[in-house]
Formats: sequence, structure tokens, C-alpha cells
Amino acid sequence: MTAWDTPSDGKRDVLACMRQSVRMNTTGDRNGGSAMLLRVGELAKRTGLTVRTLHHYDAIGLLNPSARSQAGYRLYNNEDIARLHGIQGLRDLGLPLSDIGRQLTVNGATLPEIISRQLAALDREISRATDVRSRLTMLQQRLTVGTQPETDDWLAALQLMTTHGKYFTSDELKVISERWQEMTADWQPLIKELHDAMKEDIPADASVAQMLARRWMNLSMRWMQDDFALLTRWKEMCENEPAAYGNSGIDAESFQYIGNAVALRVAAFQKYLDPLQIKRLNKNLDEKWDALEQAARNIMRQGLAADSEVVRRLAVRWDDLVDETADHDPVIREKLLIAIENEPLIRSGSHLSADVREFIGGAVAFSGNRQSA
Repeated sequence: MTAWDTPSDGKRDVLACMRQSVRMNTTGDRNGGSAMLLRVGELAKRTGLTVRTLHHYDAIGLLNPSARSQAGYRLYNNEDIARLHGIQGLRDLGLPLSDIGRQLTVNGATLPEIISRQLAALDREISRATDVRSRLTMLQQRLTVGTQPETDDWLAALQLMTTHGKYFTSDELKVISERWQEMTADWQPLIKELHDAMKEDIPADASVAQMLARRWMNLSMRWMQDDFALLTRWKEMCENEPAAYGNSGIDAESFQYIGNAVALRVAAFQKYLDPLQIKRLNKNLDEKWDALEQAARNIMRQGLAADSEVVRRLAVRWDDLVDETADHDPVIREKLLIAIENEPLIRSGSHLSADVREFIGGAVAFSGNRQSA
């Protein structure tokens, strides 16, 4: 079976049955075993081998029958059949007949050892067949959309599947692919804005690029379901494999651009928070922060004073969001606020615009002064 043969359900069932059959053979004769003797023709019929094969095994001394009938027919007993199973098992593992004889005679390979090796080989084949089937299923879903794919489409999809297979299992790719489809509406506008920033030659440390970096980081973690190790492997694949991007809208140049912006942002956070603390920052609060920005702008347009009840509630919302962002950890919260205060680059890519931050900061300060009075 080649890497691109279709591992049908039927073949998987056969493999599973073979595996179960081999397991059953390890239990021996439950009735205590009988001195059953089989003639060569019957043994060939019951094992699926040919009489000629059994004659050949006898001729080269690999499997000599334990007895002969009065008429000279070869007769095989239980021990002969067990040895035959060992021979076929080692053949299935790829050993030539000459080596099989030495394994059984000189090295003393026992039937349980051979069966264990067969089971391991079958496990690998079942696993590989399952993996290939999963990959082909994803290929089918990707390409069969009511029309017959063109040759270039097949080749591109096969190349992409091979590339991804170097870094991820089929189960991981299934989840990654499904999550990407679910989040397409979030990714598409971000990728478009990324390309627009590149066309305008916006530097990686500029506010626009840093806002893109913040959104990219948050969306990537949501995509990988907060699995940082999975995200790291994806990053490595994109850096090393030109074919990794597929038709995502991202290419090596745009990936490098956003990667530079993200690296600057991460470096700024790392001055204050360790990797585990950065990982714990809540990446799923974009909508809440955007709603806070909008609410603050509405209040600012109304010209409400910092001591009004509406402004006070706004300050409480900001305080709650900071706490939620910090995973309700007071240590992380304090470090996060210090980082925002000291790092212009972090502030430039934050959810809140500069004037809103200043307005909310005044409201928070007033609320704090009033509480301490």
C-alpha cells in the first residue's frame, strides 16, 4: 500500500480482524490441545498457502513434517503448525526465508515473541492506514465542492497535506482545519488589513502594526485553543516550509511582517511578565474591550463629568476587564498595568485609543480618590 492508496473501511476492518485473530492465537488450544495431524493438502487449504509452498519449506529444511503416513504423505502436528505461524509471521515482517530459519533455530525466536512483533507491525499499519484515511478525507472535503478539481488543485492540496504532515498528526490537522473554517470571518479582515499595512510601508513598531499584532496574537491563540506548543509548531512550519500557507491569503512576506510586529510586542511584555504569565493573559476579550471603547466615546461626547455615576460605572467596567485580562491574578494584574504604563509600544497596540485611555484613567483616579477619602 502506497502513501496515497485509499485505505478503505473494508481494509481497516480486515486489519482489525487480523489483529484480533493474532491475539486469539496466543491463547492456545482451550480444550487442552489434541494430537491432530493434517496432511499437506488440508494444511494448505486451511492456512491459505499452496501445497507447493509447503513442499518448498520442507525441501529447504524450514518446516519438516513431524510424521508421514503409511502411504508416505506428509503429516503436520500442532507444533509444526505453530512453527508455520512463526515462519509466516516473520515473512510478514519482511525477513527472507534464510534469515527466518536462523531466527527460529539459532536465535530461538519463540511464538509469543513472533506474535508480539506481528501485533506491533499490525498496530503500525492500522495507525498508518487510519492516518492516511483521515488525510484523504480532509483532501476530499477541501477539493470536492461540486466540481472536479483541476490537476494543479490536486497537486497543490497534496503538497500542502504532505507539508502539514511533517509537523502535525491527522487528528491535530483535523481540529486546526475545522477551527480555521469556523474563524474565517475573523481572519479575512485581519489578513486584508495586514496587506494594506504592508502596501503603505507601515513600520512594525507603529500603532497600526501593533494593533494588528495584538489581534493576530489573540486570534492565533483562539485558533489553536490556547495550545502554545501547537502554535509554536505552526510558526516553525510557516518559517521553514514555503508550501505551508496554501490559499490562506498569507505568504512568506506577510508572515514575516506580522511576525516582526508580534516579536516586538512580545519582547515588550517579556520585560515584565514571564512566558507562563503571558500565556495566562485572556486573549478572548476583544469584543468587551471594543464595547468599552465605544461606551467611553459616547460618554465623552455627552461631556459628563468624572464624578457622574455613569463615568463611575465606566471606571468599574475598565477595572473588571483588567482583572479578567490578568486571569484574576493580582500579581499578573500589577505587572500588566506597569507594562502598559512604561511601554509606549504596548499602549500603541492596545484596545483603547489614547484619548479614551486618558479619560478612563481620570475616571479611575477620581473613583480611587473618592474611595480613599
